[in-house]
Amino acid sequence: MEKGFSSRGSECNEVTKYELTALAQAKIAYVKYVFDVCRRSNVKAIGSIVDRSSAIPQGADYLRKDYAYLFERFYYYLENVHRSEMGYIVFDELDKSQSHILLDQMEAYFIKTKKGRDRAARIIPEPFFVHSDMSSLVQVADILAYVLSWGKVLPTKESCRPELGEVAQRAVALRSDARREIAEIKKGQESIIYGFALIENLCAGGK
Repeated sequence: MEKGFSSRGSECNEVTKYELTALAQAKIAYVKYVFDVCRRSNVKAIGSIVDRSSAIPQGADYLRKDYAYLFERFYYYLENVHRSEMGYIVFDELDKSQSHILLDQMEAYFIKTKKGRDRAARIIPEPFFVHSDMSSLVQVADILAYVLSWGKVLPTKESCRPELGEVAQRAVALRSDARREIAEIKKGQESIIYGFALIENLCAGGK
């Protein structure tokens, strides 16, 4: 775009439709390339997709549902890799007060709930906080989060941008699914637990 400004002279600083289209296409091509590199490097992706209309619980002392679903899928991934595999949690750095709230919620989840204690056998419950602009892998996670938000990565997901179709398919190719017996769903038979979870309601008791 800078080059386009230079070629048209210093007085012309309006962006044309063709330049915007070219920029958008370049960004999509870059994301495709990043996801292709991830696939070749055997990177696996998991994620919680929250419905935009869902109210966010305020002041709750329990771990939010999207985090609980994320840790569940991380735990299953680690089980699939190796029986003794351990995993670290890395977060993009938040405001300090928000970080402390999240730490307290995680502590309560991994210590006070049975599922949390079970999963602490594989997930180290003390997370790292890093600056995303200084960590390329966290930047990749940010890109993935955007695609999960706007791309058709699950059959039931709505509010999708059609131009992200190919990018979304590349994200799906990275998804880490698992098969487990879930007694509440179908006792005695394994169910597919998709690596991407669509959460319609963050409040306790919602799906």
